[in-house]
Amino acid sequence: DKSWDFCRIAVNFLIDNNIPFQDMKNMDALIGNNEMDKEKHCLGKPGEIYLVYLAYVNTTNLDLAYENGDFTVEWFNPVTGGSLQKGNVRSVKGGKTVSLGKAPKSSNQDWVVLVRRK
Repeated sequence: DKSWDFCRIAVNFLIDNNIPFQDMKNMDALIGNNEMDKEKHCLGKPGEIYLVYLAYVNTTNLDLAYENGDFTVEWFNPVTGGSLQKGNVRSVKGGKTVSLGKAPKSSNQDWVVLVRRK
């Protein structure tokens, strides 16, 4: 039963936030997950949007060295759903590797970080 709830939450997240999922690709290397282990993952559409899934870590860095401009940083709870939330880092600038900061609430759970060009 919970699996169906998680699927509904994920689909609603993609639709409600206009995530171009079909245009995104694996970009785990941008968050230092070159081994593609289960701790964290990244999907991205370069220069536009990045989804960072944090499963077993509290935060990560995102390599935006080849990007220009400003990006917003928002957090989503994939277990309970709901609206996007603000963490302690609200925006980052391209041109370097950036910290995504800390989750707005309990860091002992999974989170999705949405990084989107302003």
